[in-house]
Amino acid sequence: MKTKIILAIFGAIAAVALGAWVFKMQNEAGKGDDQVFCTQEAKQCPDGSYVGRTGPKCEFAPCPFVDNSRIAGGYVAGHVSIGPNCPVERPDMPCEPSPEAYTSREVVIFKSDGDAGFIETERMHLDENGNYKIALGPGNYLAQIQPAGIGPGEKKPFTITSFETTTVNFDIDTGIR
Repeated sequence: MKTKIILAIFGAIAAVALGAWVFKMQNEAGKGDDQVFCTQEAKQCPDGSYVGRTGPKCEFAPCPFVDNSRIAGGYVAGHVSIGPNCPVERPDMPCEPSPEAYTSREVVIFKSDGDAGFIETERMHLDENGNYKIALGPGNYLAQIQPAGIGPGEKKPFTITSFETTTVNFDIDTGIR
């Protein structure tokens, strides 16, 4: 009879210990279930990308690192027309410039340096169709095509505003008559 009592006591102790262990495991597992759901708002970063809210406090995720000296405030873009390209051009027989006539030329950008004038900041070859597009920070600039054709070529003023594209087109006179 003593053996039955001792086994019953050990059984009760084992059941209580097992119950306590199960209770502890459930509490520890439940701690990870405190999920946070953030609103789906977005913040625009200086580079133009977007980040959403994240983390237990629903703060915006950090923006990707960007070298601030190269963040584009906007763009200057344009097209260069070159002509005449043949001694005699007729409407029914156009004499289009070759791709090399465009790609051999560059658009040169000069940035306002306050009272000192303008300094060259960017240089880019035209594409094979005579187009260009350059990212620039906000400010006042001049654009010039080199080589231009007859003479040094006109320097055209323009202003870059954040998140906008400014169009500056050129007409190159080849001098062919």
